[in-house]
Amino acid sequence: SSRVLWTLAVTQLTRQTLNNEPRQGKVREVFNNYDADRSGQIDKQELASLLKDLGIDFTGSELEEGLAALDKDASGTIDFEEFYAWLSSP
Repeated sequence: SSRVLWTLAVTQLTRQTLNNEPRQGKVREVFNNYDADRSGQIDKQELASLLKDLGIDFTGSELEEGLAALDKDASGTIDFEEFYAWLSSP
């Protein structure tokens, strides 16, 4: 299910990028790496790129579902606070 895939994505991203470095700074670095247009937001295409780099290919509907779940303010993009909350979720 897509919930399982999203959990896998969080687990892989956390393991690959956070290690023992200061958490918020490292998360900011990852966020900035995938915010290709430097808008301060991660859009659907940028999120797809991040997930692809983790080796996880989502269908269009799974990606839409995940973006909607992460996008707490319904802006259509993921801001840093939403991204950080995603990686900090259990």
